[in-house]
Amino acid sequence: MEKMHAGSILAKPEVRSLVNEVVATLRHVLPPSGFADRERAALEIGNELVRCALEDDLRELQRGLQGTMCASTGSCIVATRTRR
Repeated sequence: MEKMHAGSILAKPEVRSLVNEVVATLRHVLPPSGFADRERAALEIGNELVRCALEDDLRELQRGLQGTMCASTGSCIVATRTRR
């Protein structure tokens, strides 16, 4: 997959259409209470959208990392098991 800058992907017509559709839907489903409650609900929904959209990618990454330990520096160490 080609890497894109955030600005360039947001300029794509199909992405703008998706954003507009999600915004319209959010306006209908968010609680009518104060801003903080609406923001919290919107962020929860957004996180779930991203999780669902990327779940298969994450599973594939997980399968590829089985038996591997990754440090926060981005370097990976292959873990080996010893027989007892």
